[in-house]
Amino acid sequence: TDIPPLHRVRLLGKTYSSLEVAKLLNKSDRWVRDNKHLFLVDDTTRNYKFEQSSVLEYHFKELLS
Repeated sequence: TDIPPLHRVRLLGKTYSSLEVAKLLNKSDRWVRDNKHLFLVDDTTRNYKFEQSSVLEYHFKELLS
């Protein structure tokens, strides 16, 4: 792929809520929850936490397509 490695971003351990992901991707938060399989997700808590690097990777792939 043409996407630069996001290892350093992944090491930061930053996560986003579905609402934050929706805002970043210009999608609805419902779309984000329905498509959580597209992202690395920590689902050990009640609310999903979307891993920053996977959200950015999806965003870059969408821009390049």
